[in-house]
Amino acid sequence: MSSDKQMKAVSPLLQQVINISSIAGGVGTLIFCIWAYQAGILQSKETLSEFIQQAGVWVHRSLSFYRFYRQLFPLSLVL
Repeated sequence: MSSDKQMKAVSPLLQQVINISSIAGGVGTLIFCIWAYQAGILQSKETLSEFIQQAGVWVHRSLSFYRFYRQLFPLSLVL
């Protein structure tokens, strides 16, 4: 009982938006990591914990958005 599933083509504009947002996210992450290292946030667990606690409720919202985004646009669509 095997059925061949046809993958639907993604529009070129949507594919480009996905690629650009992935690249922007990677560049943003790299910039944040460099800034966090220079600011001393990554020097100890305590400083990292203090930084995360400053974000408050936004940590949960951003992680939820990230999970939603990864479910909506899996890596197989990006590559």
